[in-house]
Amino acid sequence: MDNLTLCKHGFNMYCEMLAAPTGFEVMHEKNYSYITGKILRPTMVIFNVDIKENHHEFASNLVQLIKSEKVGNHYELVKDDILFETLKNSGFYISQQDSMLIIDIMDYPVDITQDNKISVSVVRTGEELRYWIEINRAYFGELYTDEEWKEIHSQSNVTLYLTRYTNIPAASMLTIVDGSACIELLHTFLDYRKKGLASVMIKQALSDLKAQGVSTVTVQTGAIDLFAKIGFSVVCDKYVARLEKP
Repeated sequence: MDNLTLCKHGFNMYCEMLAAPTGFEVMHEKNYSYITGKILRPTMVIFNVDIKENHHEFASNLVQLIKSEKVGNHYELVKDDILFETLKNSGFYISQQDSMLIIDIMDYPVDITQDNKISVSVVRTGEELRYWIEINRAYFGELYTDEEWKEIHSQSNVTLYLTRYTNIPAASMLTIVDGSACIELLHTFLDYRKKGLASVMIKQALSDLKAQGVSTVTVQTGAIDLFAKIGFSVVCDKYVARLEKP
């Protein structure tokens, strides 16, 4: 797969993970998929979009999905001028959000030099999971209940990382593997930023993934400088299309 396809695959893996808790369904249409549930949630998203024709039909279907509350009021996509114009004409506002980046870790150095005040661990215990959830919610909000996070944590291809500073839980993220891997939901408590926690955690995850035989890792993020310093390269910008309220 080329780099753009790998980045899209990473995003699709993330969306499939969002549907892991009981009560969410993944619906597959001809040129796209979406996650739906009984209650409107931030995790009810549209993904795996592959629109090469019938742009107007797709835009109309998307409007109906949103109005019926089967998905949220936005979806994420890479640049497609024809689709962008069609969505705008259907009442969507489009803005740049993050970028998609990739790294080849076949030759990635295993050595992880770090401040001895920093420690990274894979979440295994209930106590570690509670710390992880607390950090995640501080930035991403109430994506899931504690029980739903437990369901995600139990997925065999999902790994949660917890980073401590002077033994205080301060940063979290996760990785997902399906051939290639992706990094998602990275956050550090405000008081512990600029101390290298995120860099150490990312490098530890890359080392672990390499040991598993994974060769490429993608991420969708606004923290381009952080990931670029580690060795990631920007593949494309990512945009959000939001349906304007009537």
